[in-house]
Amino acid sequence: MLPTIASSSRLAAGVALPPAQLPGDVDPVLVGIIAVLLIIVFMFFLLVRRTLKSFTQGMREGRKR
Repeated sequence: MLPTIASSSRLAAGVALPPAQLPGDVDPVLVGIIAVLLIIVFMFFLLVRRTLKSFTQGMREGRKR
């Protein structure tokens, strides 16, 4: 009950309080940055995967010759 009393006394004194953020409130810019980073990591994973698959295929073809 104390935070309610303290916040009401702040309002009476004219101090502006920041808006209360709910746990689900997330900054859209942060979501965009995280999405771009995840896409970059996924593309890097695909690049490494393709490189390793091509390398192993080349090694197998080299052994056959």
